[in-house]
Amino acid sequence: NAPAIVVPPCKWAQRNDRILLCITVPRLEASLAKLIITESSFLFEHPRPGSDGIYQLKFDFFGEIDPTKCRQLYSEKDVDFLLIRKEEGSYWDRLQKGDKITSLKCDWDRWKDEFGPDSDREAEETQKKYDEINTTWGDGIGDLIKQFNETGQLAEMQNVDWLSHAEKAAEKVIFETNQEAEERAKGKWDEAAAAAADKAAADKEAAGGEAATDALDAVGMMWLGRVLYPLVAVWAVYSLVTRPHKG
Repeated sequence: NAPAIVVPPCKWAQRNDRILLCITVPRLEASLAKLIITESSFLFEHPRPGSDGIYQLKFDFFGEIDPTKCRQLYSEKDVDFLLIRKEEGSYWDRLQKGDKITSLKCDWDRWKDEFGPDSDREAEETQKKYDEINTTWGDGIGDLIKQFNETGQLAEMQNVDWLSHAEKAAEKVIFETNQEAEERAKGKWDEAAAAAADKAAADKEAAGGEAATDALDAVGMMWLGRVLYPLVAVWAVYSLVTRPHKG
């Protein structure tokens, strides 16, 4: 017996140059998926967990696609497709030719009106997001994602700073730690310089006191020589004069 086929939930949006398609599959594994994209057709298949059936989305494009520029991104529950149109132009009337796909919905979160008045504002907001990616994950990463989203191709991996968020955070911590260490070292140097200045002032003051004491001692000795010595001399002469002579 042929496996039971279930069309998975899917949604799409478009621009003048690309188609955005998302297919939701529980317990999705990229290695189990079957994918065939041609200029005019699309086929995606994946086993249904817990059964012999498969999820299948199969249709012919309303216009033409350039398969060489198409990209896909798998997660645990869905797969996103970036399908680049062969020629840029007016919006397609539908995603597919033929019968309606009942599980296919418009992705209004990503839909952009062909001639919407807010296209400039959206472009500014989108560029701001790319700039934020550059700031968070490394210079050039946002530009790389922007080119992929716009053309479906990746640029040369040059001039791209592949610095992880953790590494950038660690680098910031190291910088701040070094800065704090420098400030602490400067503070200690200032304290040492102030202490040395205080000691020099104290030494100078002490030296001045000793000099003053020496000066006072010198003045005292000078007056001692001028007053005491004459008195001693007078006393000695008086003693000699008044001393009784032996007969």
